[in-house]
Parts: sequence; structure tokens; C-alpha cells
Amino acid sequence: MKKSHLFQDTLEREIQDLLAPYPDPMGRTDFRKACRIGTRTSIYLLQSGLVPCENTGKQTRCYKIAKADVANYLRRRLAEPAYYTPPSGWYKNYPNHKPPAFSLNGALLLTDATRQRVCADGTRTC
Repeated sequence: MKKSHLFQDTLEREIQDLLAPYPDPMGRTDFRKACRIGTRTSIYLLQSGLVPCENTGKQTRCYKIAKADVANYLRRRLAEPAYYTPPSGWYKNYPNHKPPAFSLNGALLLTDATRQRVCADGTRTC
């Protein structure tokens, strides 16, 4: 029993030391740096509501996150890391992901016959 209490005290001290240099309502960038996570992961956590935050409605710097909520996130992430894992496809379909332009796809997917035709016209070097 005493070891778990000692572990909790050490964990709380580490979390407080980690969050000390950041302002109390921190932004998404400060949240990301404090928790050592990526930009897309931080967006997922805030948009999904896994980490409580206030959305101010601005286009930039729109999230305000309380230090207490960040501390709760760090504690729970240590206990249950799978709870905060983004769903499969989150990074691939990052908000409003657009496929490459058609011309780029066409240039990459040329068949040998098409490539020979283009080279024969002299408009491109092969």
C-alpha cells in the first residue's frame, strides 16, 4: 500500500513540474508540447472531447485547456493508453484531406505506351 502511495506522490510531482512553465488556460500548441504528442493527435483529443477544452470559435488559437484537465489526461493516459488512441484512418484522412490533383496522378500513372507516345511527340524528354 505504501509503495502505490509513494508512486502517486512521485507522479503528481512530475506532472506539476511538467506543467509549471505553461500558462493556466493553455493553447493547443502548449498542450501538445507538454504532453509530447503530435499536432494531429492533439486535434483528435480536443475535437473528440477526450480532453475537455473551450473552443473560442476563432480560426487560430481557438482552444483553451485548463491545466487540471491536462493533468487528468496525463494520469489517465498512463493508466489506459488505448483509451486515447485515435481510430484507424485518422491520420490518413486528416481533416479535409484532398487527393492529389488529376494531372499529378496522370503523370505518375502513365503506361509504357503512353510514355512512348509522349516521347515520340518530342514534347518531353524521356
